[in-house]
Amino acid sequence: MVVRLEEMVNSISQSERLKREAELNALRARINPHFLHNTINSIRMLAILQDSDQIADLLRAFSQLLNSNMKLDQELITIREEIVFLKDYLQLMELRYTEKFSVEWRIQDETRNALIPAMILQPIVENAIFHGAAGINDRVHIVISAEVSADGSQLQLCIADDGIGMDAEKVAKLNEDKYGTDNRNIGIGNVRDRIGFRFGRQYGLSIESQVGQGVKVKLSMPFIGGDKFVEDDGRRG
Repeated sequence: MVVRLEEMVNSISQSERLKREAELNALRARINPHFLHNTINSIRMLAILQDSDQIADLLRAFSQLLNSNMKLDQELITIREEIVFLKDYLQLMELRYTEKFSVEWRIQDETRNALIPAMILQPIVENAIFHGAAGINDRVHIVISAEVSADGSQLQLCIADDGIGMDAEKVAKLNEDKYGTDNRNIGIGNVRDRIGFRFGRQYGLSIESQVGQGVKVKLSMPFIGGDKFVEDDGRRG
């Protein structure tokens, strides 16, 4: 009986490890082929049309993005590192989607050194840009916030947009604790499972939305690390 239990524990442990590797590979794949190809072409066309400092900035952002992508091998990174990655990502997205979105940062200082899974916010922000702006002419305004719960035990992250929103049926489907089949579901499911796998199923992701009133995605996880005072890294959110 004891041997059998040990075999079961080892099997579960191996399955979880393989699952995590698959998740990390999936995230890399999502940010690699089409996005990288389109970005390179956009930068190349801009270089042909004009010679400016903007080209150097975009290439720098692109290089930093690739470096950040490699950090998926790390268990956890700080929120300030995640913000740097997101700003590079958004700078490149602005090249392809000019005047389609704006971003506002509301990051509590005490959360900047808090630890979170690497690239946990990027799929949510990507959804806000692609799905939030679909079918509307005005730019989508995205608010990215991070704060500590009143009792100091939880880190609460939120990505909210004022885009087209979703109906109740779609919201309910996305809030189910399982993967879906479309791109939005896959990204949401991946984020939810990464949080649950790392911290436990009492933490995770929830979605609030109404048609025409945007989408709010809330992430919860334990507050790990973080300082009351964080030196300015020159790229504060």
